[in-house]
Amino acid sequence: MNLSELDQRQRYILYLSVCAALIWALVLIGHLFRATPDTAHRLMGQPVFSDMTRQMQSVDAYQIRLADQTYHLKRAGSAWIMPEANNYRVRPDRMSEFEQGLETLSFSDRRTADPARHALIGLGDPGQGGNGVLITALDKEGKALQSAILGWRDEQLYVRRADRDQTYRASGRLPPLFNRQAWLDFDLFRLDGAAISSVRLSDAQGGMLYFSRSTGQTGQGFRPAPPNQTAQIRNRLAVASAGLALTRFAPLDAKPVEDLLTQPVAQHVTETFDGLEIILQAYSEADGQWVTLRAVEAGEGARRARSINSRSQGWAYRLSAYDFRDFTPELSDLVTWPEQMAQP
Repeated sequence: MNLSELDQRQRYILYLSVCAALIWALVLIGHLFRATPDTAHRLMGQPVFSDMTRQMQSVDAYQIRLADQTYHLKRAGSAWIMPEANNYRVRPDRMSEFEQGLETLSFSDRRTADPARHALIGLGDPGQGGNGVLITALDKEGKALQSAILGWRDEQLYVRRADRDQTYRASGRLPPLFNRQAWLDFDLFRLDGAAISSVRLSDAQGGMLYFSRSTGQTGQGFRPAPPNQTAQIRNRLAVASAGLALTRFAPLDAKPVEDLLTQPVAQHVTETFDGLEIILQAYSEADGQWVTLRAVEAGEGARRARSINSRSQGWAYRLSAYDFRDFTPELSDLVTWPEQMAQP
């Protein structure tokens, strides 16, 4: 064997020795950091809410507790309602997503057990002003069946049992829990802007303006129509906003109509090319701006009107001040009148 072959063999043996040393080092590191049976890893893959599929039959309500508010999702026959929103109905799609999420939510990697660090992963106790969300399943007597605190950081979900300091990363997903209004079923109708043929605006002083447009015209295609055909539009954008206001209907809250304490300050009537009419009355109350809805439809079918009325009848809906203005514009801001005509 010449000197060159000997050098090559020695380099090969050295290479194998280095590889073997690296492999043993990796094995040793893995052994040192491997979870032991008595750590949190014994819960790996286990459900956060144990036996939830069976227990759901006994759940009468879910309590969602935040640092600044508490609300409930309460069973009402085959539907769910929210007591804090005057027993208004809860969105069925969100409720289904919530319960499925509870069924499939499971423990993943262990995280901190230091209470001082809970807030860093969104698991601060909401009962003490913390940033977590306490979910409690309650039976008909109000007894807690199960509970857990959940939190989010960088879109990752974390969890801990309400009576434990140990935290975990969680596998699964739940709908957003921090906004109770997002649970309320405000999907009363779907209205495309192109379907609107006219709008009639009335104020509390008896003034009235009627605008219409032809099929295919844009939002700024509204024009004064009889008996207001002699009026001249002053602000086309404001007329378009009023004409299409119902397409942006976005309530913030709901309460029974009988809780309204004032008289209507305006009326807004939207008509579609195919015969649907939606009458909105506006109320300016001490606790905000509210509206009521009623639909009218020609013909024996009238399915759309019945559907809208079955969901909106008996309820008033709170709007933002910005949206409320689109339903209740100052009529004098929309048009000007010929000098020989009295302004309505």
